[in-house]
Amino acid sequence: MAARGTGKRFVLPEGLERSGRRRPARVADAIRNELLLFFQREVRDPRLAEVRVTEVVMSADLKTARVYYTCDDERRTEVGRGLERARGFVRSHLARVMNLRYTPALNFRFDGRVDEALRLERILSEIGGGDGQGS
Repeated sequence: MAARGTGKRFVLPEGLERSGRRRPARVADAIRNELLLFFQREVRDPRLAEVRVTEVVMSADLKTARVYYTCDDERRTEVGRGLERARGFVRSHLARVMNLRYTPALNFRFDGRVDEALRLERILSEIGGGDGQGS
């Protein structure tokens, strides 16, 4: 972007560029960080005490956030119910602490990638002979 009448080019600092592609990622990171603190410090529901937010994916219009989480397998359904019940409370917290025009609707989804990585690790260790040395 050039400054008017000077012929000089004005460059925005890193993170403030006007492209719409990076803003959803920045907002998602901010929401993820806030949710990590929120679940550690402010949630009193015992079902949600061990929720770990792994990723937040924002829609392009910033009105919907998919929140991926992990927890113990044996408590998965219980935690899912707790998150659904606390959805409004979590969203109102985000509205208070974040400076956004719209507070996104939250969709909680269990993140099975951690379980899949552990399963693949077990398979690879079995293939390698189980001694950790490989072939």
